[in-house]
Amino acid sequence: MAKSTSGIRTLRKRHGLSPLQLGKAVNKSPSTVEAWETGRRTLPDMAWVRKCVKAYLRSGRNISLDNNLLFRTYPLAIARELLSTTLSGIAQGYEYRPGTWRQFEKSVRELPPDVLDDLENKIRRELLKVL
Repeated sequence: MAKSTSGIRTLRKRHGLSPLQLGKAVNKSPSTVEAWETGRRTLPDMAWVRKCVKAYLRSGRNISLDNNLLFRTYPLAIARELLSTTLSGIAQGYEYRPGTWRQFEKSVRELPPDVLDDLENKIRRELLKVL
């Protein structure tokens, strides 16, 4: 019997996890999670996935953009607009390739905490100029 690929996406979204975070929960890459969701790979046992997600959420390892004051409310992509810069500009400012920064914005990769803090401070200073 074929399993529904929407179940894994529904589970991930219900818990507010990105593909990166679900991948961490089940010890797989974000691309594997996306392949499960699109049907390009055979789904794992959903009971096992649910068990892994519960353990991951209890562990506190899911702390990332979701627990960051600014980016809990605003997606990372908004940072470019708030700082009036381009994808290339913001990536270069933090010494990343534009493609890597795009992965951060799509939550395929996780932005390092020090970069996230610096970015949040820059945005906070820009917002204070307006207020």
